[in-house]
Amino acid sequence: MKLFFKSRTPALVLTCLLAGCGGDSNSGTPTVSTGLKIFVTSRVHDGNFRDDTVLAGTTAIEKADNFCQTDPARPSAATYKALLVDGVLRDAQSQNNWVLKPSTSYFQSFNDVRIGVTTPAAVFATASNNLDHNIHASFGTSNDPNNPAPTSSVWTGLADAATFSSSTDNCQGWSSSVNLYSSIIGVTYGTDAEAFYTNGGHACTFAYRLYCIEQ
Repeated sequence: MKLFFKSRTPALVLTCLLAGCGGDSNSGTPTVSTGLKIFVTSRVHDGNFRDDTVLAGTTAIEKADNFCQTDPARPSAATYKALLVDGVLRDAQSQNNWVLKPSTSYFQSFNDVRIGVTTPAAVFATASNNLDHNIHASFGTSNDPNNPAPTSSVWTGLADAATFSSSTDNCQGWSSSVNLYSSIIGVTYGTDAEAFYTNGGHACTFAYRLYCIEQ
């Protein structure tokens, strides 16, 4: 089957060659961003990281970090850690093993598209100020349970999008993959609070992505 595309005008093509046509990290010929990056895993995982015997580490958080480090979408050889909290082994408010830096710009994986700048408290203030750009465009949705599209949902475990406090709704410390327990999620295409926090828990049996932060 042949695919046909409408050609662009020569003027527009020349403009793109000279100035670059940016915006989406997956368009054109991408170049790896030069600043600190956030990427979204290409793989999905249920809420039980602790008992995953494939991932390296002794705790759920260490295994989530390894999930980031071994994901095919990792854009560089740098160290990446999961923006995933449990209030004990990783927590934004106490800065315990926290993954974001204060007053720092973060970028999409490619083309130096800035996601936003963190506050002095090392969080994104999405409860009051939108991000410059989303972390990743939508991965698509599907209402067909027999043929689900890749999800744009991301495990976070946050209790809010203002202080990034840790919720107790975190799949039992990221050790459960049953319907009885749940966790808070974000959505990759969000630029407001929903990027990191959406109302209502999602069952830990679901398989979602992770945000991975360059260290």
